Amino acid sequence: MTTPAPAATGAKKPVTISVAQADRFIRHIVTTCRRDTAARQALTAGTGRPPAHAARAHRYIVPQLHRIYGDTEPGPDTAWAFYTVAALAAAHDPRATQFHHDQDDDPDQDPPADNNTEGEDAARRARDRRRRTGSLGAATAGMDAPDIEPGTDNPEGRNARTLHTLAAQDLDGLHAHLPRLLRRLDASSTLPDWGVLLADIAHWNRPNTRQRVALRWAHTYYQTLSNHTRKEN
Repeated sequence: MTTPAPAATGAKKPVTISVAQADRFIRHIVTTCRRDTAARQALTAGTGRPPAHAARAHRYIVPQLHRIYGDTEPGPDTAWAFYTVAALAAAHDPRATQFHHDQDDDPDQDPPADNNTEGEDAARRARDRRRRTGSLGAATAGMDAPDIEPGTDNPEGRNARTLHTLAAQDLDGLHAHLPRLLRRLDASSTLPDWGVLLADIAHWNRPNTRQRVALRWAHTYYQTLSNHTRKEN
């Protein structure tokens, strides 16, 4: 007689990180940097480095990964996304960072009542809008917009190629190129939404996810620039 395998215990771990989970991670990192300059230095020292070469950042990131994934080890693309976005957020002035908390995307929140489809649809639209307006594409367009003449047809700025090149990178290339673009964005005060960025790049090794994110970055870039030229016209 075969002995049945023991039932799995513990909470089910998320397969894909939500923006709400990313928000909580960013809040932890930024509040830590606000009160501890050594933490900020340790996190920024890992910029562009894979987690294995960012030892000083482990104490600030590993406990947060455990909160999300428990004893399940996240994939290399997911872990690297946490380290990179933590480093980038730490490099930005932590006092100037605004926090988001997308409760409707939060797995710890109670699900909406069955009869609240209108509220559920509104929440979904708000999430989708945030993924667009807070995307890396929209931020890059915001940096390029001041250089675009009002009324320009099919506008494209000087950083469009950088964005497209970044979106076509493999995992190593993504994390090598991303800090360079973020430094430009920080200098022009057009940073992306940190929670959205983390959720976007956390599963870069999944081709379908990477293609979907790359397409969203391109769409939001050109849509933002087009909206800018129409407003100025």
